[in-house]
Amino acid sequence: MTTANQSSLRGIIAAFIVVDTATQIAFKWASERIGAGTLDIAWVVSALETPALWLAVFFYGLTFVFWMLILARMDLGRAFPLSALTYVTVPAAGMLLFGEHLSWPQAAGIALIISGVVLIGRGKPS
Repeated sequence: MTTANQSSLRGIIAAFIVVDTATQIAFKWASERIGAGTLDIAWVVSALETPALWLAVFFYGLTFVFWMLILARMDLGRAFPLSALTYVTVPAAGMLLFGEHLSWPQAAGIALIISGVVLIGRGKPS
């Protein structure tokens, strides 16, 4: 893979992670506006009338597009672990935007995920 192609792939992966994180933020934002409710027609209508839900669906579609672009350029076995980076970015966004807190086991798990992605990234592509 050429340097230009590697840069392009890195950009697509970064876009995937950012947009996938934005998807989860938008779903959380929508859920706060919709409320827990019960799964009945009124709740579904309320959900469908919530702009944040449609934003989440839009971002979800973009995530799909970026994922397809990634899979067209690299092996699934190397690509899929990179998607785990959203297990790092989503909790960080939750802390920054929603005031959520991480327990020590959660923080340790995130550190292990980062370590795993780094190790997989060091492996030679097939």
